[in-house]
Amino acid sequence: MSDGRGTLVARMDRRWTRRLHVLLTAATVLFTLLLVGGLVQSAAMAVPGEPRNGAGFAGLRLPSAGVPLGGTLVPGVHAVDVRVEASLYDPERAPLLAGLFLFTWLPTVLIIVVALFLLTRIATRGLAGDRALFSADTVGDLRRIGAVLLIGSPVAFALDLGAKTVAAHLTVTDAWVALGDAASPVAGMLMGMGAFVVAEVIGRGLVMLDELEGTI
Repeated sequence: MSDGRGTLVARMDRRWTRRLHVLLTAATVLFTLLLVGGLVQSAAMAVPGEPRNGAGFAGLRLPSAGVPLGGTLVPGVHAVDVRVEASLYDPERAPLLAGLFLFTWLPTVLIIVVALFLLTRIATRGLAGDRALFSADTVGDLRRIGAVLLIGSPVAFALDLGAKTVAAHLTVTDAWVALGDAASPVAGMLMGMGAFVVAEVIGRGLVMLDELEGTI
């Protein structure tokens, strides 16, 4: 009876591993396509002339812009603060702005693609069996994921802030740049530390397994 239940659990685990592998593979392909699409958009933005398909430096804050709010607010509601985020294009500085725009999104997308690729590789080992999954290679991949997230997240945040600051001073009078979502790099760093913790747990488990097998 216990053997039959163990076989059922093993089948369910393999089924879940296959589904996880499919999801990770699809996510990796999707973000790779997004990366290619972003590069195409940046290339279109680098060509001087009229803006193409709305391609412009996105995410720039305008410090002083009159925005009529009549008819958009519920009666009795007052707008205490209004911030305008614009996508701007300057044909004279198109190549420079396009290059700066790469720093606002490319590092983050690369971090996600690399992390997804490594996770997919780990899931692929899971399809091969438990011994392949719980291995030194998996520990190495988890540590790589941890390093990419822990180091890459604040670097990507700093590059985004720096690029937007330079672009704002090139295109906006009295320019200022908000910090944006400061929680994003913190979340990435926490996930990176989590990957290191999981790698440490699996690594110590492998050491204990080797010691146990050596005593038998």
